[in-house]
Amino acid sequence: MRQTSRLWSLGLVLAMALAPACGDDEQGNHAPAFETIYHQVFRVGESGNRVIVTATDKDGDALAYSLRGKLWPATDNEQAFTWSAEGDTLPAGMTFSPEPTKAVFTWDPLASQVGSHEVTFIVEDAYARDEEKITVEVRPSEEGGGGAPQFVTPSSYVLQLVQTQTIEAVIAVRDDDSSRVDLSLQGQPDGLDFKVLGGDGKRAQFSWTPTEQQVGDQSIYGFLAVAVDPEGNRTEQRVRIVIRLKDGGGPRPDCPGEVPSVEHQPMRNQFGPDDYVVTAGVADEGTISRVFAAYTVNDPQDLQSFQAAEFELVDPAEAGGHNYWGVLPNHTQPGGEPVTYYYYVCALDDDDPEGEDCDHFWCVPEEAIFTFVAYPDEGEGDCADDAREPNNSQPQAHPLEPGTVPDLWLCPGDEDWFGVTASAGSTIEASILFSTALGDLALEVLDPQGASLERAATSSDREQISVTAPSDGLHLLRVTGEFPADSEGNGYALSLRLEAGGDCVPDGAEPNNDRGAAADVAAGESGPYTICAGDEDFYALQVEPGSEIVAEVQFEHRLGDLDARMLGADGTVLASAATEADVETLRHVHGEGGVVYLQVLGVDATNTSYTLQVTVQGVGDCPDLAQEPNDTFEQATWIEADTLQGAICPTGPTADVDVYRLWLPAFTGVGISAAFAHAAGDLDLLLMDASEGLLAVADSSDDNEELHFPGLPEESTAYLVVEGYRGAENTYTLQVEQAPVDQRCRPDRAEPNDTAEDAPRVRHEEGSAELPGLSLCDNEEDWYMVEVGPGGSLLAGIDFVHAQGDLTLALLEGETVLDLSETQSDTETVAGDDLQAGTYRLRVTSEDGRPNLYRLDVLAD
Repeated sequence: MRQTSRLWSLGLVLAMALAPACGDDEQGNHAPAFETIYHQVFRVGESGNRVIVTATDKDGDALAYSLRGKLWPATDNEQAFTWSAEGDTLPAGMTFSPEPTKAVFTWDPLASQVGSHEVTFIVEDAYARDEEKITVEVRPSEEGGGGAPQFVTPSSYVLQLVQTQTIEAVIAVRDDDSSRVDLSLQGQPDGLDFKVLGGDGKRAQFSWTPTEQQVGDQSIYGFLAVAVDPEGNRTEQRVRIVIRLKDGGGPRPDCPGEVPSVEHQPMRNQFGPDDYVVTAGVADEGTISRVFAAYTVNDPQDLQSFQAAEFELVDPAEAGGHNYWGVLPNHTQPGGEPVTYYYYVCALDDDDPEGEDCDHFWCVPEEAIFTFVAYPDEGEGDCADDAREPNNSQPQAHPLEPGTVPDLWLCPGDEDWFGVTASAGSTIEASILFSTALGDLALEVLDPQGASLERAATSSDREQISVTAPSDGLHLLRVTGEFPADSEGNGYALSLRLEAGGDCVPDGAEPNNDRGAAADVAAGESGPYTICAGDEDFYALQVEPGSEIVAEVQFEHRLGDLDARMLGADGTVLASAATEADVETLRHVHGEGGVVYLQVLGVDATNTSYTLQVTVQGVGDCPDLAQEPNDTFEQATWIEADTLQGAICPTGPTADVDVYRLWLPAFTGVGISAAFAHAAGDLDLLLMDASEGLLAVADSSDDNEELHFPGLPEESTAYLVVEGYRGAENTYTLQVEQAPVDQRCRPDRAEPNDTAEDAPRVRHEEGSAELPGLSLCDNEEDWYMVEVGPGGSLLAGIDFVHAQGDLTLALLEGETVLDLSETQSDTETVAGDDLQAGTYRLRVTSEDGRPNLYRLDVLAD
């Protein structure tokens, strides 16, 4: 906390008053020394500018880092600044983060800070210090900038209700000469949530789930995004949300007129460096107010990546003209990779001259999405195949997973083959969607021997087949076509769905449906086995005391999901696995030895086959896993998956720890659970910030540790430490889940603490405690309990943003208020001296009833 850091700094100052300024002292103390720090060049508009400073101390003393500096040191209006403790003010965009072994200086300078500046870094132990002065030059942005804010995110978004009911998107501005910008919305639809991200206000997020009434009333919604910098410069951007229905929209009985008619010839693949011209025929009995293409070159599921390319009339002078054209920009790079475009063509009429309530909107295609591949170099003029080629024959069949492939192309005289792995009795459902005007396509399904099971060849734009697989193996899909003369081929979307079914043949291990009838299994691979609908399989494994068991259930998830458990002799669950992968993995160190049961369960009436892979390691063998070495903060492994495996093993005289690193966006909470067998060795979880301050802890005596942290109001890096209690060793499975939370009112790690009776105890084993990321909700109280020794003292403070809600802090003994802080600042502090030994409580309340975030710091003895 601020007071804690200042008290510690004061102690250093008093100690240094009795010590030499630098160099070795008379008692042989060695002064700390900086490693070389070079002069720096930062550029406006480039984030992440940072300098890492390190120092050494031959005595191994604890080091404290600080800095001082001057902006424009050679001018009369120079700005001096100093940082010696948390809370000290630095110039806009500048931060300083000291750690035990280093300090990190960052600066995202503004355009108004261009010039040469002076920064002096200071490192000191309790007796001596060292200083290093450098020049920091700030240069203008290479891309220019300054003046009013500029929006850098699209103005049009598509909500495709076939895929999702909610649209979430970011609105961002660039303003290099302003430390912050005020972002707001005007005229947004009811139910649209808007929140600003980060302290500079330059990024915000909106989220909207339209109601059925809103979807029925309008197909396009517009609102105004407004950005204002501190100088009053204002920029506005009209934002539109286009709602795409499964059937493309439709007329509303309570509104006059019909939807526009939109005709578009799907684009074939494009070649060369030019932009791409798109044409459409649009007609309506009234007035057309807008025609555009909503397109993206990213994942079409990422709705916020869609941008709008506006169309105009080919001949504006033509009376009643309905031919429109627009341009999609070329996103390829010379000599680079091909780029896939996904797009809709949309039109909005003006059947409601007084507003937008009854204007009709229509997009094509009504299902799927148009797509083409853009190549950076000029083509040969032949039909351009898609990225799955060559797949022109059965031996070349391209493997196909369930789902939709939207960007396929069939050339005249060509065939497209796809391979589908299915088990006997399962249902194969396949369909293709295309435009018959460009060529009539047919779909066929064949068994693993190449015999035709069914063929669909109607005259419609959609062909679909549903067949039952006659046997296990690789089934085949074949797409053929008939094309008009001079055709360049036809594009199509292919969808596949697999559903388990049919008769299930029990395996040789049956009956093994409970522990009493468990089939014996040994280390190694065994199977294949079969799970039938409603079935469970049990296997008995004999192990020695202290054995490390790793059991894998291997199967194809797309043919049916399986879960797995490892049980003790009495049925106690030792480990479990329930992912959506093709392998469920169980890990456990069995301290007792004897029999262990493996249980395999089918999910949702699954009929499928699987194999078992079992390994058993001997007594004392600890499998330190692939994340190693990750025993320190510097070696921390980035958490890049929701689930991962780890092991704590002894290393010499001390116990091993595992350190993981994870990125937390602003106002994003994290939940972490570790599954292990407590009987084999107790493990604890600690979540820490970059300065090794404790954020959350889980240290129960259960088989599973669960840790929850509600996040911070700024983006940050957190560290997860897994450690063995009193040197324990064990294996574990981590589950990590992040979720955005409300930026002001959210459950924090201290909840429930709404009353004095529910007050959690604040740990201050080393005299101080720091608890960031706390929140106070509307008309709520937060209580905390602190133990104080005889004649001790207690100093506590909360830090928050007063403008977002005024908080007060009280120190109580029983029901007696010993100290109360209710200022109008961002900090409230209470203190008590020469206290009697006992329990004291801290109470945080809202003065104006508004919720807010805060940080609690406690210093007690």
